[in-house]
Amino acid sequence: MSRRLALLTNFAVIAALFIGAGAHLAVLQSVAWTKMLVDYSRTEGIAAAVEKTFDGQHPCTLCMKVQTTEHEQQEQQATSPVPDIKGVIAPALIACMPSFVIVDFPWMDCAGTQSRDLPSVPPPRA
Repeated sequence: MSRRLALLTNFAVIAALFIGAGAHLAVLQSVAWTKMLVDYSRTEGIAAAVEKTFDGQHPCTLCMKVQTTEHEQQEQQATSPVPDIKGVIAPALIACMPSFVIVDFPWMDCAGTQSRDLPSVPPPRA
């Protein structure tokens, strides 16, 4: 049951992002163009159907609905104020800043060996 719920939740999030970005209008416009191509190609040739579909002079009802919806969304976005989030984000960024620690590593020469003095006692033998 939890797998189905997770799948449903993922689908809902993707659908919300899809609609929020306005991609549903692009899908509807593509459907409208496809329908127009099919309709125009039945009575005329393919070249004329493509020309009539994309010339902007012969929009179908779905094309006009998509255009009005896009226009309404643009007007709504232009009139809605953009919230000022500086006062919300700035304290959170300051609180999340990591503290830096300076670490002093021993100096190494180009061969990769440390430059410390070698021990005076040889290592034990087995």
